[in-house]
Amino acid sequence: MSEHRVSIKGEALEVRVLPFEKKYKETGAWGGEKYDVNYSSILSRLITDAGRFCLSYASDLFIWWGEVVNNLSVYEEDSSRTAIFGICENGVDNACAAAANIERGMYHYYRSIWGLKIEKKGNKLDLCLEKLDKVVTAKSSGTRIVSQIEWDTDGKDAEILGLPNEVSVPFSVEDDAVADWLSDSFGYCVKNYITPK
Repeated sequence: MSEHRVSIKGEALEVRVLPFEKKYKETGAWGGEKYDVNYSSILSRLITDAGRFCLSYASDLFIWWGEVVNNLSVYEEDSSRTAIFGICENGVDNACAAAANIERGMYHYYRSIWGLKIEKKGNKLDLCLEKLDKVVTAKSSGTRIVSQIEWDTDGKDAEILGLPNEVSVPFSVEDDAVADWLSDSFGYCVKNYITPK
């Protein structure tokens, strides 16, 4: 499982990239006034999740996406940064809002969290969208990892549904209530899982 560290306003979030999730990559070059890059596969993936999970304010995605695209030309040369998109029932959060919610222990608030890695090298621009594990921690020790989760999806592919195979569960959730907590957080019942001893 690959590891990333994303710095957001001085706070460090440790995020783990889901091992089974496809990466969406695009490359572009400076075209004189802006970067010429076809990012339709990246934006399409984010739109799919926003449409699937947001009950309201799904269009927030375009606010944060516009901010990323508008700032591409002002990022320093030979730099790397990551934009975060936290998708929940109430819209799409940027990195600052996602970090604040995660620090408050609201891991289950997000149905999916995506990181868009932006790398500039000379005139070249590389974009890579990766789904981040919901086990995103920010100065948190009040959770435990529930792993090898088997979801009851009526035969649908859990990966396509965006369901993780491991989740950070607050210690405040009793062991016999973990299945209910997972079901309430992700909208699907759980057949089986492993909790740490």
